[in-house]
Amino acid sequence: MNNVFITIKKELRTILRDKKSLMMMLITPIMIPLFIFIFSYVYDKLMNTSENEKYYVGINYNLNDIEKNLISENIEIKYYENKDDMQKAYETNKIDAYVIKTNENYDIYANDKTKNSSLASNYFANFLSNYNDYLAQNYLSEIGADFNKVYKNITYNYVNLSGSDDLINTIVTMGFIFAVMAISLTAIYTATDIIASEKERGTLETILTFPIKNEELIIGKYLSIVISCLITSIISMVLTVVSFIIASKMFNIYKEATLNFNFSTITMGLLIMFAFSIFVSGLCIFIASKTKSYKEAQSSLTPVSLFTMIPMILDTLGIKMNLTLSLIPIVNHATFLKMIFCQNIGKNDIMNMLSMFISTIIYSIILIILISKDYKTEKVLFSN
Repeated sequence: MNNVFITIKKELRTILRDKKSLMMMLITPIMIPLFIFIFSYVYDKLMNTSENEKYYVGINYNLNDIEKNLISENIEIKYYENKDDMQKAYETNKIDAYVIKTNENYDIYANDKTKNSSLASNYFANFLSNYNDYLAQNYLSEIGADFNKVYKNITYNYVNLSGSDDLINTIVTMGFIFAVMAISLTAIYTATDIIASEKERGTLETILTFPIKNEELIIGKYLSIVISCLITSIISMVLTVVSFIIASKMFNIYKEATLNFNFSTITMGLLIMFAFSIFVSGLCIFIASKTKSYKEAQSSLTPVSLFTMIPMILDTLGIKMNLTLSLIPIVNHATFLKMIFCQNIGKNDIMNMLSMFISTIIYSIILIILISKDYKTEKVLFSN
């Protein structure tokens, strides 16, 4: 056991001396708040329209006094003689949409894929609806009919099925994917440094002649990477939680969202990050031990960090956590991180989470056993 501690001490010293490993372990998590604030700002701008914001609509006719009173304050009307002039004005961004009136028919020209153009057309369409109601009410009054009896008053509430929570889920998913990616990058660079570099320098052959069991050597190297990942996990969790708390005070999109940042969820989040650290450390050592050089190890380990993007794809497709997904490493860790902070955890979720922890331990043990077998032979020195 003493040899394990000596190995851990030696490898941690090596990791701390390597600038790339140190940068991944400490500096990469600092990028998380930047991503969170950028995404929050962009989504906030897309989802929220200022009450004082003006949208410009070109028309080919003069508004009467009634129309002027009914039109929204958000609409600024610009008058043009013909469609060609309006088309040129639209193409040069002088107007957001334009309307051609022919007799009592109105053709609204707008681009639904553009925010300003879409909103301008919606405001004008609402204005036309209100104006049409006014004309109908005025006509019925002239013939002595009661408008309220002819037209039934219908009330409705708009319920957005996607909701602001779905938007927040996306941002939270992104935030924790970056956190998981930071941990995986730490594992990649530390494993590359203490496994592949030793092969490249030719020092591994010497180390294997020392009076230390191969299992102790592997466990020492493995735990040194786990410790590095745990440091990144704690930094990432603190920065992620603090960033979301600050963002929730700064941006309107968080006002109606449900974010479960409390002691129990943060503790659970750290446990999931620790579980991920345990697995990804073993995976990176296993892959690095199969390579012959530093560059080969880096290229072979790169897909590990890219694999963390899969939860974002699953979230976009609307695929929910189930028993099968809970057994898929990396995907289960990132998905559960998002879940505990964005939604209430049910009984099935707890069972799936338990499956994740058990499977992570099993996978990690299998990886360590496989690595130990390689280190017992000369195969590890001449990996293809």
